[in-house]
Amino acid sequence: MKVVDISDWQEDINFDDLVAAGVKGVIIKALDGTNPTQCVYAFIEECRQLGLPWGVYCYTHAWTPNDACCEAQAMLDLLGGETPPLGIWYDIEDDPKILSSPVDWLTGVDDPTGRCSAFISELNAAGQAAGIYAGYYALRDYIATNELADYVPIWYNQYNLTCDYSEVCSLPLAGWQFTNTGRIDGWDGYLDMNEWYV
Repeated sequence: MKVVDISDWQEDINFDDLVAAGVKGVIIKALDGTNPTQCVYAFIEECRQLGLPWGVYCYTHAWTPNDACCEAQAMLDLLGGETPPLGIWYDIEDDPKILSSPVDWLTGVDDPTGRCSAFISELNAAGQAAGIYAGYYALRDYIATNELADYVPIWYNQYNLTCDYSEVCSLPLAGWQFTNTGRIDGWDGYLDMNEWYV
């Protein structure tokens, strides 16, 4: 199904326009590290009012597995016991305030796989499922997905005409973010578009 992911950059987006464009679900940037984003609560409420399935993600700033656990606790606090229909996701990219590239972040701090595992395990212990948002090279070269539990889902990022996920990972594929230049009527900017499978 057609899913968009949004953040504070889309604070003025009209959710009725999303529905009119055939969007069937929304994934919301909920945390910047341990800090709630400005729009997360309003976006969740918009989804509730329109009956749109929604999910949330944490854009990690963690340097250690312990930091990742703190981010997981912040996510639990934000959700207040609610389970997002489209899941909870751990977005492992770069921290633009500190490092200039995702590769520097993945290789320059301790154990990217351990940080992912810590975030997911902390949420699992509280009864919440969680997965990882990552791209082709992160999955191929830096995250040891074979060390993660075989039920951990991946939200896969690859701006490409074909989805090459099976080349780099055997974990369950939840969704494919295939472009960051999607357009809909009523919104002047670009949108991240995803094909969602679960």
